[in-house]
Amino acid sequence: MLPEKKELVFAGTLFSEDNPGVSDRYEDASGRSVDDVVEVLKEAGLYKAEVHTDE
Repeated sequence: MLPEKKELVFAGTLFSEDNPGVSDRYEDASGRSVDDVVEVLKEAGLYKAEVHTDE
């Protein structure tokens, strides 16, 4: 069971117009980022997607 938190933190608590936050793109040692997740999962056989269209 998760411990109870007395004070919840919301995005509005952390970010504002004066402090919009900063982000960095993470890459692993091979240069892969979140954009490569689907291809990596496909190679491992863990991702299957199909596109269906109404014709």
